Order: sequence, then structure tokens, then C-alpha cells
Amino acid sequence: HVTTTINPDMQIAADEAVRDGLRLYDHRHGWNGVEQRFEVTADADAATLATHLSGIPAQNGLIPSIVSATHSDGSVTVVLADASEVTLPASASKWTGKSPATLFKRGDLARIKREAPKTPATTSGETPVADNTPATYLVDQIPRGQAALVSLDASNGAIKAIIGGYSFAGNKFNRATQARRQPGSSFKPFVYAAAFEKGFNPASIVLDAPVVFRDRRGHMWRPQNDGGGFRGPMRLREALVQSRNLVSVRLLDSIGVDFARKYISQFGFNEAELPPNLSMSLGTASLTPLSMARGYSVFANGGSLVTPWFIDEVKDREGNVVFKENPATACRSCSPGTAGTAAPASNVVDGFDLGPAGQPAKPKPAATVSKPAEPAKPVDPNLRVAPRAIDERTAYQLVSMMRDVVHRGSATAAKVLNREDVGGKTGSTNDHRDAWFGGFGGPYSTVVWVGRDDFRSLGHREYGGKAALPIWIDFMRVALKDQAVALNEPPQGMVQTTSNGATEWVKVEDLERIQSEQSYGMEDEAADEAAFDIF
Repeated sequence: HVTTTINPDMQIAADEAVRDGLRLYDHRHGWNGVEQRFEVTADADAATLATHLSGIPAQNGLIPSIVSATHSDGSVTVVLADASEVTLPASASKWTGKSPATLFKRGDLARIKREAPKTPATTSGETPVADNTPATYLVDQIPRGQAALVSLDASNGAIKAIIGGYSFAGNKFNRATQARRQPGSSFKPFVYAAAFEKGFNPASIVLDAPVVFRDRRGHMWRPQNDGGGFRGPMRLREALVQSRNLVSVRLLDSIGVDFARKYISQFGFNEAELPPNLSMSLGTASLTPLSMARGYSVFANGGSLVTPWFIDEVKDREGNVVFKENPATACRSCSPGTAGTAAPASNVVDGFDLGPAGQPAKPKPAATVSKPAEPAKPVDPNLRVAPRAIDERTAYQLVSMMRDVVHRGSATAAKVLNREDVGGKTGSTNDHRDAWFGGFGGPYSTVVWVGRDDFRSLGHREYGGKAALPIWIDFMRVALKDQAVALNEPPQGMVQTTSNGATEWVKVEDLERIQSEQSYGMEDEAADEAAFDIF
């Protein structure tokens, strides 16, 4: 007897969210054309026609049928695999703007789905009357797009729901664990976290303006914001909320690609996966949805790296436990550097000495200092503590910023969940080949990817907020039901101060730097033209 970490309700919700989300995406782009045609004789009866459906599986409720006749009123008659016949009225394909008789000819494969009968309304205390109305069917099609969804318990990495595609019957490739796709802007929080390790903070000013880089061979790279346009000097919080590409590029250039790769690998990514050039800032690494969900869990759990797992327990036929997982768990109060204790002011990251660290600045009288942490609670001797990946204070800052992405950025649609703990980041790639939304809420870190297996474009303006976010919302609506709202309190070692017209919680050692820092990208535009090995 094997017990997994999968939550049945969440898994069903994930399957339905992916199915409905891909259906909506596909219907936005119209009729795909007939899936398959069979050569049939004029005298072939229903039983003969049904033989053509042998070996063609239903996919996510889309039943295969073969057209036996078209009618002048726009309807068609189709035969199912059991040789039964169904008549599809002219309204069965209303979403295409055409009637079934216009879409199909005799011998065509038609995908149909059963429309559930509406439950009759009753007054209080009455038993609903059984509905004997014959089943009705609608014309549909297998979506051109695919999707993956992964949801983890951010505290220990337990996989609660995982979907690898639209239909396992149609394609057994697991996109959640096997598909390596570019995450686009959903990767930016990792770049920002690396910058915060180097002394930047949410109120730091970086220039959103054209920048040109030249490699050693003389090739020029001119990154652009999506939709063009530039907004000049802006705070990093606003830059993430508005997903400004050029700010991310300048930020990565400032901290150095080598440092950023080493730092970001602490989120569980293989450093070799991360491009050794500035394009990394725009999410050009090829990563799996599972690895992205793991990375986002670091933000959600306060900075610890957990490992995804899904086998919880194994018992033999007598009921004896032969295996029981004991996962490493994020523990703010018992991990090295107990929660509430300021992380050492060190520039050693992942074993690399990046130079001496400055002494923490004394808080200014006007600054508000975070409250001391509560005493550490007794630790379970059997508890395996997950290793710390990033400073808890950095995690706090990024969670705050990604909540703002939902509150007033590219993911405002998620406000429908009516939860203050929901945050995340949308992502899209060139020509809309990939659409992402990575985020968190309650105890969960959840990532959704939408794209096509052939790497073709999803279509005009199919951004992460349009193609992936609705799936994430539908799933999280179920996953977060009855879940407590996750808090995001500033850890000890932070001060609240006003800088660049905004009030932010910043690290104590960054406070003095804030008073005199120059905005990166504004001091020497000539440096943008300097030779830089970007490839």
C-alpha cells in the first residue's frame, strides 16, 4: 500500500483548471479543422463506421465519433465507438460561428463532449426530480496548446497536485517534469533576489532606458521592453510590478552575471542551466515547471530550499510500515541563524568569497526597527531542517513585491481570490511561445506553464496573464479553500525607512548605503557602449 502526498481534491481541481483553461485559449483562436478523415463507402452502416474508431481514445472528456450524415438544417449524425448514433443540432458548434454540417463531411472524425444536464431548481427540503432528458452533445476539439501545473507545499516540498499535459491518453510526455521551456519574466524575481544580496532594495532607483551591449565579435544586443517605450528612473518595486525588461538587464549587469548565476543556483537550479550572459535577466534559461515551483517555494517559506517529493509511506500486506518519508522542512525558528536573527553581514555566497562585508549601519532615529523575534520553540529531534538558500529578509522583500504584482500589476486578475497572501509573477517569451504564472498563496507554491509542443506561437497577445494565470486562479480557488492566510512579517535585522519617495523595509546594513547610493544606469551612459561578452 503506497500513500502519496497528492491531495485528491487539489489534483482534480488542477485537471479541471488545465482542461478548462486550454479550452478557453483554444476557442479564442477558432476552429482547427477536421482532426482526421476516413475513407468510407456509401453503403457503410453504423457498425462498419464504428470500426474506424478502434484505438482512438477519448481525451479529457472529448469523445471520438465519426460523421455518418449531414443535414440541410445544419445538423449532423455521428456514430460512436459502440455503434450508437447521436444527432448534433446546428447549435452544437455555435462557438465556431458555423454549423456542424458546414464543418464536417461524411467520414470525418468529430470530437464531441457530453453536456451535463442542469440540476432542476427545488424549494428548501424538496428532493430534486430525476432528469430523464436525453444527453446532449457539443462539438469541440483537442486544443493546440498544452499546459503543465505543479503545486507544492512550500514548507517541505510535498507535491500536492501535478498535471503534465492536457490528456495522458493523447500524449504521455510529462511537461511538468520533462519539458524545458524559457520562463521569461517569471524568472525575474530570482534576479532581483540576487541584486538584493548585493545591497539593492525595493526602493533602489534603476534607469528604464535604451541600452546597447557589444560582444567581442562586434555583435550588438539591444534588449527592449515588451511593447516598447521607456519610463526613465524607477524604483525596483515598480519595475517588477510593471515587468520592465531593461531594468532587469541593467540590474544583472550591475551585480555581475557570474555572481548572479552562483546565487540563483541556491534556489535549486543547476548553475549550468543558467545562461552565462545578460539574457538570463529576461528568463532565457530552459527550466521545467517543477524546478520553477521549487524556486518559488523558497520565497514562500522564508528562504529555505526544499526538495519536491511525493511518496509518503509504503506498507506491506500486513500493514507494517516499510518506508516513511521524513522530508527536510523549512523552519524559521530552528534553521541556522534562528528566525528573527539578522543574517551575518557577509558577502560569501555558495562558498564564494565576494569580498569583505561592510558593518551594519546604525538605524537612524526616524527609522522603524522590526520587532525582536519570539524565542525559538523546542525543536522535534526527528525534524530534518531544510538548508537555508537565501536571507530570510530577501525572501520577505520579494514576497512583498510579488504581492504587489497581484494587487496592481500584470496579475490583477488574481485579486478575485480575495486573499492578501497571494503573490507571483507572470512570464512570456518571444513571439508568445511560452506563457507562465508562478506564485504562492497559503501554504502552496504553484506554477502554471502554457505553450505548444512544436514551439509555435500561442497567438497574438497570449501573455502569461492571459493564457496561464486563469488556470492558476481556478486551481488556487480550490486549493486555498479553508486555508489560513500566510503572514509576511519583516524579520529581525530590518528597518523601515523612507527612500526615493517610498517607505520600505530594508536590511539594517543597507540603510547607510541607501542615503548615498547612486542610481545604477544614470551615472555613465557611455559605459553602455563598452565591449561586453554577452554570448
